[in-house]
Amino acid sequence: MKILIIPSWYPYQANPLAGRFFVDQALALARHGSHEYYLLDFGQNEYQLSLRKPWQSLRHLKHYLKADASTVSRHERLQELKLPLLSWTSRFRKGNLDAFDLSKLPKVDLVYAQVSFPGAYLASRVARAQGIEYVVAEHSGPFPLAEFSRAGKLAPLVLHTLKEAKCVIAVSSSLQEQILRNTGISARLIPNMVDCDYFVPAIKEKGVLKLFSMSPFTQAKGVEDFS
Repeated sequence: MKILIIPSWYPYQANPLAGRFFVDQALALARHGSHEYYLLDFGQNEYQLSLRKPWQSLRHLKHYLKADASTVSRHERLQELKLPLLSWTSRFRKGNLDAFDLSKLPKVDLVYAQVSFPGAYLASRVARAQGIEYVVAEHSGPFPLAEFSRAGKLAPLVLHTLKEAKCVIAVSSSLQEQILRNTGISARLIPNMVDCDYFVPAIKEKGVLKLFSMSPFTQAKGVEDFS
């Protein structure tokens, strides 16, 4: 089976941590699975424009004008597709995602989108064009993000995209409840992967268990749950 993975964030030189876990998950799937994977990098962060960040937007535009399409082998079963696209807020012309040239993508059997926008919206376009299904793994919390809330209701752009998906996945029980409350969709709970070859708990015989968490100190990250 050939699977196209479309992340909603992607790492680049100026921000190497943006969406890094999407890339790590794709590599894990390729290493431990038997399918062929394509990972789409359309410059989700690198070529994104914002009126609130004019100088950054000028840099992004400059990089976009110099960018070329390419294919990079990340693993024998994982190809990274670099297909540059200028993008912006979903509130204006759907973030320019309708301008993405679908003909540049390979024919696949399934599309796996990471987060409802822009990933899942673009996945829905690919699925319709190729006559296949797509699934969505939602990671963003609280759900929905402010950009996709209209007078207390979920924006149709996201709602319709999720309802058309073959399956919606939530990475936590809290997110699962939020999706059900805002969309009526019963998402399937599948927590994020952990690389057990790298993250190995130390053997502790006595004393208090000490945990380390690296994240912003915000309620959304559940930092208070450790207390």
